[in-house]
Amino acid sequence: MLIVLSCIVVGFFYVVTTRDIESIYAEETRQVVYNFKQNYLRDTVQNQIDRIESLRNGYVTEYTKTVRNTTAMLEMVRQTSDEDEFITFFSTHFMFRTERGPWTAALWREDTGTVEFLSEGFSEFAMEHDCSAQSMMEDFAAHEFKRFGDLVACYGVKWSAIDTMVKREISEEIHSSDFSEDTYIWVNEVIDYEGGERYAIRRIHPNLKETEGMYLSTSMTDIAGNFPYLEELEGINEDGELFFTYFFKRLLTDEVAEKLTYAKLYEPYNWIVAMGIHLEDMDSYITGANEESAHVARRQLPLFVAILVALVTVSIVSLLVLERLRNRRDSKFLEAEANLDSLTGAFNRRKGLIDLARLFERYKRGESDPAIIIFDMDDFKTINDRFGHASGDRALREVASCVKRYIRVTDRLYRWGGDEFVIVCEGLRPENVLPFTDSLRHEVELLSWSDGAGDVHVTISAGIAYFNRDDADYQGAFLRADEAQYRAKRGGKNSAELSW
Repeated sequence: MLIVLSCIVVGFFYVVTTRDIESIYAEETRQVVYNFKQNYLRDTVQNQIDRIESLRNGYVTEYTKTVRNTTAMLEMVRQTSDEDEFITFFSTHFMFRTERGPWTAALWREDTGTVEFLSEGFSEFAMEHDCSAQSMMEDFAAHEFKRFGDLVACYGVKWSAIDTMVKREISEEIHSSDFSEDTYIWVNEVIDYEGGERYAIRRIHPNLKETEGMYLSTSMTDIAGNFPYLEELEGINEDGELFFTYFFKRLLTDEVAEKLTYAKLYEPYNWIVAMGIHLEDMDSYITGANEESAHVARRQLPLFVAILVALVTVSIVSLLVLERLRNRRDSKFLEAEANLDSLTGAFNRRKGLIDLARLFERYKRGESDPAIIIFDMDDFKTINDRFGHASGDRALREVASCVKRYIRVTDRLYRWGGDEFVIVCEGLRPENVLPFTDSLRHEVELLSWSDGAGDVHVTISAGIAYFNRDDADYQGAFLRADEAQYRAKRGGKNSAELSW
């Protein structure tokens, strides 16, 4: 009943919340789509402006290089020919270039001012004055002023010629561009930034090609009575760019819809480069998304309830399982407490007897051959008698801690009784056991601390043995290790002996 009641309550809030989320989602989605469309328009228009600038700069670079090459060629011709031959070559060369390209050139005598060659578009003023003057620099994108003896030449490509080529290419490019969602780029050229009648010319318009070249007026309105051209011009005058909306027909149809538009001024041409995208697509997208969302919600409601029931059930089962695990953990903790020596933290003798019996059974099956190391502290009774039992307990703890730090993680340390300890090392080969034990002794020998009656120093003596095939149980190896320890004691203490 608790599960059913919980499902009913949660299901009710689920339905109510879903409706609220749909409302919020619609508004948020509308804003996200709107921002996306704005970014799309801005980036596309900026890319088109960058393309104009890149094409313009490309032509300038190309003709600047050509002008330099032409100068080098004319210098070589002048050096290898007389004046008349040079004039003939210059005239023939630039007549061909000016007829078939955007070049402008002139050649005249400096002393008399006699014109030897003059192409269309080269004013008399330019010859009467220095061709390198600022006025020439402003008119020409790439040019050269050069004296060849008594002759003066001026040639190059004007900005107007380059701009004509750029505008023609950009117009072809925009007309052939294909954008998604019935979008396209158009260009209006501003004649009068004050507005009014004939303030601009429609230069490029893929949706109204037949109107290209017509004059525009800021008094023109859309179907809703808005003044889009006036709003566009005011935004351009203020910020050089703007977003605005108005109603316009769709591409290649007579259907009229609200359009979000971004326009930006390309100042060198007085071009307003613009792009628009219809907004009504957003509502259909949001409606479709909401319907799909509602369908998914209805379809997933039973799954949601089933998951809720499963979660509650799993929670109850988990509580039971966790309780059992806690009991098991507590049992293991109590078992660990029963197997550990409370003073040193090493395993106790009870645990050692169990492990040695198990290891001997494994040895008989050929699975293990552990080294058994028995050691105790030298003169431990003296420490107790001289410094007291508290110091003796500390000595036991210090030695146990030192040994546990030194031995491997697979090795085990047991406190057998009093100051006697046992180490069981699985996988430690006989040829390595004495160096291992001697190193351990040296580690222990380094232990030292001060007590009230003086400094305490500790050493150990150890005996080592392995299981033998003749052993009836682990006791055989244990006794051999014990005998080896006694030999170490008798040999002067602080040493280790291996018994076979």
